[in-house]
Amino acid sequence: MANSRPIGLLDSGVGGLTVAAEIFSQLPNEEIYYFGDTLHIPYGSKSPAELKIYVTEILEFFREKQIKLVVMACNTTSAVVLPEIKYKYEFDILGVILPGSQAAIKATRNKRVGVIGTNVTIVSHAYSRVITSLDGVRNVYAQACPKLVPLVESGEVSSRKAKRIVDEYLADLKRVKIDTLVLGCTHYPFLRDIIYESIGSNVNLIDPAYYTVQAIKELLVKKDMLREDKTPPEHQYFVSKDPFHFKSVGETFLGRSIPNVTEVNLSPVLLTV
Repeated sequence: MANSRPIGLLDSGVGGLTVAAEIFSQLPNEEIYYFGDTLHIPYGSKSPAELKIYVTEILEFFREKQIKLVVMACNTTSAVVLPEIKYKYEFDILGVILPGSQAAIKATRNKRVGVIGTNVTIVSHAYSRVITSLDGVRNVYAQACPKLVPLVESGEVSSRKAKRIVDEYLADLKRVKIDTLVLGCTHYPFLRDIIYESIGSNVNLIDPAYYTVQAIKELLVKKDMLREDKTPPEHQYFVSKDPFHFKSVGETFLGRSIPNVTEVNLSPVLLTV
């Protein structure tokens, strides 16, 4: 049955598990196939051309697995790859930027919105474009935070070093008095506690993962694709390198067992210009 097919999630590493966790919470009957492209992490330092190749390889892998929907559980690829490939596949592909932007617009009171993300996400101005186009908010302040993904991937989310780095990145955003901050990388919610401590309790923290899964649910309902199988979902996890590290860090963050992590050598793809 088509409805019983899994949902594919892709990210460079463990960051997309924040989206997976929301699926487990909001759509507990759905089955996921998660791909962490750990061979190429961090995505935030790669060129758009490289990212397109990596994502296309994963999408072809998902196509072979007969998934029913793909979620780019990664802000970087949502920003620079999704617009190009969104309509090139027979399945829907959702990103995290639109849901996160819509949530920020609803949350802000003073129309001063901050965004933190990888270099690629920030340079793309993806959040700024969407937020200003939807609401006319002109004060969108973006800060690249390239050191945060490596911290999360190493499991270092509450150390003095992590707190110092977060304080440095958020200093300028505090000075411009934002009242809403978008965690514009799916890794960043794992740093939520120290980000909250640094930015202050008067600032709304927006985790796009929550709102992305709401969008997933709406789409599945609209297309009558909710999984109706009453057997427990069998989630599968795939990585392109170091499955043991992914399993260890991922289980710590998820707070649940990741029973099987399979290392996959993706087939190269030839992209036409």
